[in-house]
Amino acid sequence: MRKFISLLLLLLPLQAFSQGWPELPATKPGLTVVTHKATLGGHNMRSFTVGYDRSLRVSLWVAYPLNAALIGEGSRGEGWHPSELLPEKDQAILYKGFFYGSNYDRGHQIPSADRLDPQANDQTFTFINATPQLHDFNGGIWAELEKVVRTWAKRSDTLYVVTGIIPGEETINDNKGNPVNIPSAYWKAVLRRNTDKTGKVHWSSCAVLLPHRVFNKGTWQENLAFFREQAVTIENLERLLGYGLFKNSENVDRQTDPARDAWWWK
Repeated sequence: MRKFISLLLLLLPLQAFSQGWPELPATKPGLTVVTHKATLGGHNMRSFTVGYDRSLRVSLWVAYPLNAALIGEGSRGEGWHPSELLPEKDQAILYKGFFYGSNYDRGHQIPSADRLDPQANDQTFTFINATPQLHDFNGGIWAELEKVVRTWAKRSDTLYVVTGIIPGEETINDNKGNPVNIPSAYWKAVLRRNTDKTGKVHWSSCAVLLPHRVFNKGTWQENLAFFREQAVTIENLERLLGYGLFKNSENVDRQTDPARDAWWWK
């Protein structure tokens, strides 16, 4: 039943929401916003939207809905390629990744495992979804946070997710020698929609901010405790970023500290 509700929410027309998709942040001058679409259950739907900074050659944020119907560990595309939604000259060209020995991965902002459908999974390997991410951060604590977010999504009707960066002061070159910004921090903000047994809809929100450095990862419970320590309010994250999150939703609790809500940390 929950999967049915989740799928229905994704297939609703844009007009079903008062002003647009709940996951979208506010735009800022100079940002290019484009949406990758995919087919699910014979219907054309949004897969993810990026706010791309052409001068930095990275997306400041990637926003997408997530639920049990979309998650999977199926066939994983490995063919990184340009997005057809932007001119190739404006993208970081990363067929070969970053230069050999740099210790930086092509880090997904929307993870491959968040999209089971082959077409949607392939789209997660577009260059505009990649950022220079330290190898042991990407495969370490960041991967653990991605798992936690998928667990939250499976326990919800739909989780509206924004994954983003805070730009850093250093760059690394792509395959054509173009400088690509290395983020100083990464963050995830989520807006949860859930329906209880009486049919009443409940909303809650959470954000986690991580400096871009290597952390030791532990057991599932140890990692949860660590993410709880790194949790911030939506309001504080917005203040740090300089733009608003979940601009189309009236259901965001921007001030409550998510570390105090035990639901996230079970």
